[in-house]
Amino acid sequence: MKGECADGHPRECASTPSHPSQSGATNGHVHRFGRGAASTHLRCLCADHSALDGISPAGITQRLPCCIQFDTLRSWMDKPIDWRGSSLDDLRGFPVTARVQAGQELRKLQRGETPDDWRPFPEVGPGVNEIRIDCADGWFRVMYVAKLAEAIYVLHSFQKASRKTSKRDVEIAETRYRAVVRERTGLK
Repeated sequence: MKGECADGHPRECASTPSHPSQSGATNGHVHRFGRGAASTHLRCLCADHSALDGISPAGITQRLPCCIQFDTLRSWMDKPIDWRGSSLDDLRGFPVTARVQAGQELRKLQRGETPDDWRPFPEVGPGVNEIRIDCADGWFRVMYVAKLAEAIYVLHSFQKASRKTSKRDVEIAETRYRAVVRERTGLK
């Protein structure tokens, strides 16, 4: 079924299977509001899925009792990660435990949450923080800037050899931070 929501945005509805564990249901219907990456998919378990016909995305919240899942709302709301220099390759070189923990902490940042163990790192630049990962394999750090609207910039990922962050690691993060600032200034 195709049509438009109350705001005039295209809307499609198609029967799709939902996960059986969700409220014991075996079928659901997906309603898509909007266009492209800005569209919202909503899986509805109403017996009469037309209950969402003509409702704008803003009005959906009034119908949440009958709807169980926003399929893509979270993904387009997540802030993208912009990996600078070798930061992604360096993170991939972490031991599994540290890599998984770094991924979980970065995911929290993408959702607008605060990592479990972090600290500001103003020596590199305003708004720079580091995620601290302490595990059996050693001390690992991920330096990032999340205060900028368009992305989370991961500046540097590294393993610490001593209690104090090495001058070399700070310089790498500073250089990449300055590059981000220069790029953003050039965009304006």
